[in-house]
Amino acid sequence: MDERVHAYRRDIADIALAGQLFAPHYARPLIRGCGTRPTFVYPTPSIDQPISSELLPGEAFAVLEISGGWAWGYSRHDHYVGYVEAISLVEAPPPTHVVAAIEAAILPEPNIHVPHLATLPMGARVTGHEQSGFLATDIGFIAFTQVRAIGACEHDPRSGRRTLVGQPLPHGRRSPRGIDCSGLVQVSHGFCGIRTPRDSDQQRALEAARRSRRAAARRSHLFRGACRHDDRRTGSDPCHRPPRPDGDRTA
Repeated sequence: MDERVHAYRRDIADIALAGQLFAPHYARPLIRGCGTRPTFVYPTPSIDQPISSELLPGEAFAVLEISGGWAWGYSRHDHYVGYVEAISLVEAPPPTHVVAAIEAAILPEPNIHVPHLATLPMGARVTGHEQSGFLATDIGFIAFTQVRAIGACEHDPRSGRRTLVGQPLPHGRRSPRGIDCSGLVQVSHGFCGIRTPRDSDQQRALEAARRSRRAAARRSHLFRGACRHDDRRTGSDPCHRPPRPDGDRTA
């Protein structure tokens, strides 16, 4: 099992793995959301370690254990396992919109000319309703042009990648303030409704599997088409081979 996407340790494991491996204790995940600021995902409960990934505001995290100020579990969008600081997680309603601009300003009132309170990065999830051209949320107002409804997808991942061109490339990051190569692929495909793994090797394996399935589908389509064409031409079915006089043997 890939420990990056299967939540298990020597002492505890996700209850979803109960039929696949033995653990002294299984835990049912408690779903929490990232607060108003991005938070890092670490491979161990220590900020001295290089980060593994990043949670954007509003993204869900499945908590399996909280200990010593750290929450261990996995990101809901890609099942990436790790530790986040427990204080960064909140109980949040399901999001209704996602930030589609590089940054979205949070305003104290529905007026773009007033000073903003804070900003949310591209990909952040928020919950609210439309009001006078703004999205009204619990933390303020966001111009409706800077968000889009959850489920409203782009048609081309390249549009998201072009938006993020020129951003810093620190390892493990997923926001416009810093995004690594695999994070760029994941975020841009996410805007098209395509779920993509976190790491580059996982993305390459997924793409290879997709290409293999497409090639197999093309071969099957061509084979069926050839059968139908020959059947129309000869009135026989070449896909059915009659037995030989001495008996039909197959290896």
